[in-house]
Amino acid sequence: MLEMKQRAGMLLLGTTIAGFAAVTVTSACNSDDSAAAPPGPDGGSDGEPNSTRVRIVSQTPPHQNEETSVHSPIQAKFSAPIKLGASPVTLFAGNVSIAVTTTLSADGTTLDVVPSSAITAPAEMTLRFGDVTDAQGKPLDLVPWTWTVPSWIFVRVSKKPTSEASFRVATGPGDAVYLSEFQGGIDQGTLTLLTSERSGISFIRFAPDLNYASGGPLPDLHIDKDGAPVVVSLDPAHKLSAKRWSGSAWNDLAMPDDSGAEQYRAAFIAPAKTGKLVVAYEVKFAGKPESEIHVQQLADGVWSPLGGVVAPAGAVLQSVALDNNGLPSIASLDESSGDGRVRTWSGTSWTDVGSAVNGADTRTAKMSIAWDDGGNLFNLVSLNPRDGSAYRNRLLRLDPTGAATWAAVGDALPNGQMKDPVSLLPEGAGLLFASFATVSDGHLWTLEATKTGWTAIPSPDKASQVLVPYGAGVDGHGVPVVGWSPDDLNIIVKRPNR
Repeated sequence: MLEMKQRAGMLLLGTTIAGFAAVTVTSACNSDDSAAAPPGPDGGSDGEPNSTRVRIVSQTPPHQNEETSVHSPIQAKFSAPIKLGASPVTLFAGNVSIAVTTTLSADGTTLDVVPSSAITAPAEMTLRFGDVTDAQGKPLDLVPWTWTVPSWIFVRVSKKPTSEASFRVATGPGDAVYLSEFQGGIDQGTLTLLTSERSGISFIRFAPDLNYASGGPLPDLHIDKDGAPVVVSLDPAHKLSAKRWSGSAWNDLAMPDDSGAEQYRAAFIAPAKTGKLVVAYEVKFAGKPESEIHVQQLADGVWSPLGGVVAPAGAVLQSVALDNNGLPSIASLDESSGDGRVRTWSGTSWTDVGSAVNGADTRTAKMSIAWDDGGNLFNLVSLNPRDGSAYRNRLLRLDPTGAATWAAVGDALPNGQMKDPVSLLPEGAGLLFASFATVSDGHLWTLEATKTGWTAIPSPDKASQVLVPYGAGVDGHGVPVVGWSPDDLNIIVKRPNR
């Protein structure tokens, strides 16, 4: 099994540390407590006059909260001063006790509880009050306080404005998560950029709306190394457009006009690791029967083409990624042969890397490429067998010995035709994050991988139904963020609870 980050399902063992209150392992719910009334606004059991007892007036996290971060403080505020005895509280993750320290504010009304070790999701948490009295020494009757720490936590859940809206998730170097919301009309669409901080679950409008042409590639969104959102798509005149948010306005990055271009069919931005923005796009020119893939790089305000036509005519652009030196790699699909290939830019020319990702018995259907921070090139692929059997999904790594072949990383992935978008992203520390949804069952699959294997992450999709995936990002803390829609009405964005 891989050595990965701490995973869901691990429970924290209780310990006793010098200066901490001793904690005894007991049942998380015993017969005496099972009949206790839940805390009301007074924080005590029902039936006792409010005027004769000290009340809990607020709790963080709230009682029975189901969306609690592992980083949430644990705090109770009381209506009057209290006193703490030798063992004022016990904290449980499931049935396992966790040693804690307790701190009471100077006025005696605010109790802070700090676990001695990190909480690991998922966990059903219970805090039981013990030796706690009012200022006169009268014991307080306080019922258990419970909350849930789930494997995945909401960044956003909301209603779609229209069923025709399309979305893309992106993350930057800091805490913010961005969501581009594109609503297309017959001739023109509107892009709204929304953002949410790590601590919140609601998105706010981040910048003025942008107008784009409908019928072309969906706007692609990325956050550059300075934390500024960059969007690329077609402007209302059907020309390729790239814009960057300056903090007060959208600045036009003035993509060069491709003379004779009739139609743009795809466009992808690569995050600017070195400050040089890379845009790859698929374009059809007048008088030519098939489209071409071109790549432009923006450096010091000037766009420069990288090597002319990148792939054979008719190739379908699948993915673009930058290596650790900021040089781009392109994944493309030859529709006539069904071969999926990856090409890298050396600084002077494009070079095929590895063999075709598919064998003679399959055609390549989807690809998403990424470089890890150790210089390894990975490819998340979906292969369509020529005999009509189920799609085969694999995570591949380019053979680092120079054998020019793709080698499977770990076991086969769950099979089934993948929906767009398919995400493969570096997390740092040799880890990659992958997410994809399958057409047959609508399930959202999430996993983490190293160069030797992969481990499934419990799916954030409880209903196992993903009609539309919206992609993924990795925030500035190395934590992935995934967006999807389980139906025609709702948008869900979640991150692992770490």
